Amino acid sequence: MATNASSSSTSTTMPLMILPHFRLSEVFDRFSDVTPVPQDDGPHLVCKIDYPPNFSQVYDVFRACLQTNETTSDRVLGLTALCLEQNPANYTVWHVRRQCLAQWSLSNNISNNNSNSSNYSWLPQELEYTASLAGSNPKNYQIWYHRRSLLQQLVNLTTTTASENQQQPTSLLLSYQAPELEYIDSVLNVDGKNYHAWSHRQWLVLTLHNIIQQQNNSTSATDSLWQAELQFTERLITLDIRNNSAWNHRWFASHRGNAKKQSLLSDVDLKREVNYALDQIEKDPFNESSCRYLVALLRKSNNTNSKNVDSMISSSSLLQLLPSLIEDCLTKLHELATEYKDAAPLLSACADLCETRATLSPSLSLSSSVGANSGSEEPDWILEQASQHLNTLIQVDPIRIKYWEWRLEQLNIRMIASNSNSMEKDESS
Repeated sequence: MATNASSSSTSTTMPLMILPHFRLSEVFDRFSDVTPVPQDDGPHLVCKIDYPPNFSQVYDVFRACLQTNETTSDRVLGLTALCLEQNPANYTVWHVRRQCLAQWSLSNNISNNNSNSSNYSWLPQELEYTASLAGSNPKNYQIWYHRRSLLQQLVNLTTTTASENQQQPTSLLLSYQAPELEYIDSVLNVDGKNYHAWSHRQWLVLTLHNIIQQQNNSTSATDSLWQAELQFTERLITLDIRNNSAWNHRWFASHRGNAKKQSLLSDVDLKREVNYALDQIEKDPFNESSCRYLVALLRKSNNTNSKNVDSMISSSSLLQLLPSLIEDCLTKLHELATEYKDAAPLLSACADLCETRATLSPSLSLSSSVGANSGSEEPDWILEQASQHLNTLIQVDPIRIKYWEWRLEQLNIRMIASNSNSMEKDESS
């Protein structure tokens, strides 16, 4: 899993600094002035932990260094590597290692007359070291946090690059964009649902987006960034159509990391994502991920308050797009449902979209119905369709029968209320 996470652009412009490291057999010689501190498990042990000799050797010395407050020296930096090889999940060791790295980097910058302390030529080395530990510990919180912490230091550091025959400062993190994304890709190729890798990727992409926005007024660079992420999710979904982590990242990428509940996609982006979801549902109508993705897209658009629409999509555009888009989806899903009568995710999506279509915001006028009977009010007909789907789900999805029965009960209450309102209007007229 470990990949070369170095960046040639940094190593060629800065003098290379080699991180301190030594063998286990050298520990006592390098720390001859230190009295090891054994592990204290208390006076009344229920069960003594049989620590391996190598483990006890390095951690006894490490505890001694903590007691004497020696947490930034070169030799402790080398010691942390030995400690982490024994236990890569020890967050205290990782914290001390970051303290050592900061002091060691500063000291070497000063000795090299680099007053701005921006020589991070050692960073590829450290990233490769963390990758080697992550190979057998791919879901270790401390390793991923350490990696992010290192890269976070580069956000506000700048290097000079040539752009249109001009020299301009750019964030040093951009130099690590390609190798870091390649490393995350290598991790996800082994386990496509590694939460830590996905979380790290989202942080990196969103951070890069913010940097590019600040340094470049053009949107083409950020467009390319997010387009590459969409293509990345397409590749993983093609490999495993039920990879819910890839679907989650697609939502993140299509919305450009915008977590605001009221943010909407543009007309073009919404149609693209809806069509993509429909294509994937057709390939596997039993896939919960693609069905939920489609429903979420249309529900989000429908639930957005009209006064918040203007920032992302015009109200008039939404008026024209949403009803017909939902109807087109229902037509396609109903066709699939006639063939796959026991596909619970598909039937659930049909029921959800029928309810969504019947409860469009008041400002959104209802257009032509999807197979509605003449003379019947469209909302009532749509709710009847939802009721049919829920009744089918009760039969084909017995594991969640209580949930579907509750949904049907709530729908019946709405239908009674809707009919009552219609009767009151008729009497008043």
